[in-house]
Amino acid sequence: MNKIGYSRRLYYLKCNLKMDFSYETSRIYTVSQKQYNKIKIPEIDLPENLYDVDLPKMKEEEAEFGYLVIDSFFELEKYDSLGEGSAKIQPALLVIYGIIAFLTGVVFNSYQSFSQQSGLLSDLPIFPSKNILKKGEEKFSDDLKILLLTIAGSTKEKQVLIFSLFERWRKALYLEQKSKDSGRFNDEAILAYVHILEVLSDEYKADLVKALRDKRLQLKNDLILAVQKNELGTVDNILSALSVEYVTLRDKIFHLLDKFDLSDEKTKAIVVRFIKHRNDIAHGKRDIYQSKMIFPLIPFFSLIKDVDERIDAVKFLAGVCLSKYLGTTVWYDDWDFLLMTEFAPISEIKDFIKNEEFNTISDEEFLSVTEDCITPTTLSYYYLKKKIRFSDLERSLQKIILSSPISKNFCNEILDAAIALSDSAIKPLAAKCQEIIKEASANYWHRYSNIRDAIKYFEFHEIEVNWFRGFLIDRASRNI
Repeated sequence: MNKIGYSRRLYYLKCNLKMDFSYETSRIYTVSQKQYNKIKIPEIDLPENLYDVDLPKMKEEEAEFGYLVIDSFFELEKYDSLGEGSAKIQPALLVIYGIIAFLTGVVFNSYQSFSQQSGLLSDLPIFPSKNILKKGEEKFSDDLKILLLTIAGSTKEKQVLIFSLFERWRKALYLEQKSKDSGRFNDEAILAYVHILEVLSDEYKADLVKALRDKRLQLKNDLILAVQKNELGTVDNILSALSVEYVTLRDKIFHLLDKFDLSDEKTKAIVVRFIKHRNDIAHGKRDIYQSKMIFPLIPFFSLIKDVDERIDAVKFLAGVCLSKYLGTTVWYDDWDFLLMTEFAPISEIKDFIKNEEFNTISDEEFLSVTEDCITPTTLSYYYLKKKIRFSDLERSLQKIILSSPISKNFCNEILDAAIALSDSAIKPLAAKCQEIIKEASANYWHRYSNIRDAIKYFEFHEIEVNWFRGFLIDRASRNI
């Protein structure tokens, strides 16, 4: 009869997690400090002094939120040592870490375990049937149950896919958390999140591939007819269409969005944006050098030039798509909130300007921040990103700037645009913008820690603001 090995691993909890569930031959649960004191291994008694030197007593660290305990059981061959158990349970441990990371966003790894106990048993134990998982006030028990049932009811091939996606998710979260305030590994985290979308989209691409194959067959028939009729223009168009030989990543992810009922213009814009980031990171851009930087400073030049890019956009999209695939409901609220705060796509901005919609809406509506709104902040953002022209900014905002009284809320919404338009050739507009800047500076009605930071933001985007520069120089001279 093979031997039965036992391993207990303990981890400090850094947040308020409560759990008790089992996976394969492991039980995963949390304990309080008081409960931990009952199960811990006693410390080795050390002498009070050694060679007439007093030894300090070891101070035991206490965990505010308690501990995570993973008890694992495994079979050993008669020739195996007990230490072989670590290798036997590691695949299951990585899956357990993935389950916790996907549902709660909390990352664990094997090296965080501060205590390991092991031994031999006569038989495998029977675990209590519980599916408890909470993070603060958030309850994940129902999703945990669904997830464990999905894994148990899946084919071996699908299980491998799920575990692989969990691993990419956990790795991305780990890299992102290591990048907090520094951005060190954001590029790598973005690659992992986009890879999740790519792998999921491959699961639904069969009908796309078939549609492309059918289209190419029809185009070949059309080409023969066009050649026979000597329709050279038609021949050129068909040959151009036939050059598309494969389904693009964008097409696959758009198709995935349709399948999951997530398709809208904002989401498509996020996909297009992050596919470009992914290509820049994966294939390596040559022009990563930047002569100017703004705070927070990054330790490496980034392959993503947009300092305002939010990694949460692709993270929450990957999370909600994975949740849809697994039948759970996690990451939905995060995704909905992100969409509410995401700027309208540039296509909508250009239509807004072209159709002069700024003349047909009230000032109150223009300044109101709603899910699908276009505000002065939206327009100044796209101007800074060089997606719209200076003249577009002028004619879009002239009416509201000239007609609105200067207030705290108005300054917070309009300041970036006012800084840009303080150099406008339209004298009344420039004068009002200069007045806005002065009031915002005097009353701290702006988003910057210091209003001088705004010029760094404009310079980073290679936009000169001459009046504003003079204003800052004059202000600094008076404060000396």
